[in-house]
Order: sequence, then C-alpha cells, then structure tokens
Amino acid sequence: MDKIECLAVIKYFVIKGLSPTKIKNELNSTLGDSSPSFSAVKKWAAEFKRSSIY
Repeated sequence: MDKIECLAVIKYFVIKGLSPTKIKNELNSTLGDSSPSFSAVKKWAAEFKRSSIY
C-alpha cells in the first residue's frame, strides 16, 4: 500500500472516531510489517482531526 492509500485509510478511521492506537492496530492486522509507524499514524490522525476537513 502506498503512502496516499495509507493516508486515506487513516483519514477514514479518524472520521469513524478511532484513536491512533486503534488505527495502528487495524493497520498492523491488515498490513503487518509494512504498516506505517505509530508515530506516523499519530501525526496524521492529529493533522486530520485538526484540519476538520472531511
């Protein structure tokens, strides 16, 4: 999965109200070792929440 696709999934989960920890768990269960780091998930989740552009 490329970066744009991962960001879209993270944004989707933010809209659904999932926490960064839950988002990371979902990505890990699907992508395994190729999932983004927790710090990246946390950063992007915060950015999507802050921007409130859904």
